[in-house]
Amino acid sequence: MVDIPAGAGPDAGWPLMGNERVVDGLRLAVARNEVRHAYVVSGPAGTGKGALAATLARALECLTPPGPGLPCGTCRACRKIGRGVHPDVTVFDLERQATVSDKPGSKHTSLAIETVREISGTAALRPMEAPWRVVIVEDAETMQTVAQQALLKTLEEPPPFMVLLLLTDDPESLLPTVRSRCQAIELRPVPEPAVRESLAGAGADGETATSVAGLAAGRIGWAHRALADP
Repeated sequence: MVDIPAGAGPDAGWPLMGNERVVDGLRLAVARNEVRHAYVVSGPAGTGKGALAATLARALECLTPPGPGLPCGTCRACRKIGRGVHPDVTVFDLERQATVSDKPGSKHTSLAIETVREISGTAALRPMEAPWRVVIVEDAETMQTVAQQALLKTLEEPPPFMVLLLLTDDPESLLPTVRSRCQAIELRPVPEPAVRESLAGAGADGETATSVAGLAAGRIGWAHRALADP
C-alpha cells in the first residue's frame, strides 16, 4: 500500500486497502500521465468501487499533491470532490436520474438513453477548473442496450481531457463493444484483518473495528459505510 505523507489530510493518498495491485497501478498511471480515458471498475457490492473512483478523481485534480500520483485531501479541489461539488467531476446514477426525471416519484431501475446522452455531453465539456473532466457512472450494469450503444461514440472518440469510469457489480452485463474500449479494473473482497486495519485507520476503536470487519465479509466499502452510519 502507498504510504501517506505526514501532515496529509484525511482523504490523502489511496486509503483503499486490500487491492494494492489495482491501487498502485492507478497511482502510477496518474504519476506518469498514462491514465486511460475509460475504465470499467467491477466488483461485488460494497467492495469500494465508488471510493476508488473518488480517489482517482482527487489524484487527477489535486492542486498540491504530496507525492507522485497522490491526492493531498486538503486542497480546494480535493475538498470540492469530497463534497460532490467540483464542476469537473460528475457522478451519474439511478438516484440522479430519478431526481432530474420529468416523472418525479417514478421508480428508476435502469439508466436510460437520455441519461447516457447527458453523460456523453458532460464528458465532451472542457474542464472549467482542472486538467481533467472526470465522469463517474454508478449502476452501469443497468444501462439499457440502446443506451450502451449510444455511449460507444464517446468511447471510440474520447475527448483528450476525459476520464470515464463505469462502476458495476456485473461487468458481463455491459456489451462486449463497451468493455473492449475500457480498461478493466476488478476489486475483490479483502481479508478481514485488512478491513479491520482500514477501519482502525479511520478512527474506529479496536472492538468496533473487529465487530464491523467480522460482519463485512471482505466488503471494505460496506464496512466504512457501516462505521459512518451504524
